[in-house]
Parts: sequence; structure tokens; C-alpha cells
Amino acid sequence: MKNIILFISVLLIVACKKETTSETQVSANISITHPQENDTIFFGDTLRFEGTISGFEALHGYVVTFTNSATNQPILSIVNDEHLSNYTFNYIYKNNFTDTTAVDLKIEVIIDHDGNKEIKQRTVICLPN
Repeated sequence: MKNIILFISVLLIVACKKETTSETQVSANISITHPQENDTIFFGDTLRFEGTISGFEALHGYVVTFTNSATNQPILSIVNDEHLSNYTFNYIYKNNFTDTTAVDLKIEVIIDHDGNKEIKQRTVICLPN
């Protein structure tokens, strides 16, 4: 008899347990103001990567990378691990390439410690002297 009552009790607890899935996932809005896609950066000019990031809750930072599109070789990498809900980013790089080079500019926002991310990317063309 005790086993039957125990079994029914466990069954009721499991059946009545409320599902605790999170319906609201934190997200980030990334707005890149400079440069525009496929902008041309002349030799000696400054490549600016600017914009804003906004989240509804505190985000877990971001990573900015500049990468040579052809070789996939990193040119610049910056990590900001401040926990904020809004960021303004402004990074510069002087074009000193000796060959015409496509450069991928990427911002990767770390939304949470579960690995959720928001990514935005632009490609520019850097011209040699």
C-alpha cells in the first residue's frame, strides 16, 4: 500500500511540474555606421569601424576582428568583456597594404555564457599605394 501511495505521489509531482523553459531570449541589435559594405579605403587612409550595440539586458561583451578575406589571416582583434546593455564601438586601422586587399570587419556580441552570439560583418577593399 505504501508503494502505491508513493508511486501516485511521485506521478502527481512529475505531472504537475511546471516547465521552466525560457521564452524570452536576450538578444542584441548591432548597428554599423562606418564603413558601408564594399567601401574602398585608399592607401594611407584610416579605416573606421564604428557603430552601436544595444541589448534588452546586460550583454557579456564583444569581439571585433579585422581579417584578410583572401588568406583568412587576422589583422586586428579586440576583446571587450564589460557586462553592459549598450556599447558604442569605434576602431581604426591605417591602410598600409601593399596589394589590393579585401578585409572582413566582424563584430561578435556575446549575449550570455551559454554561447549565444549575434554577429554582423562588413567587407571593405583596401587599395595599395
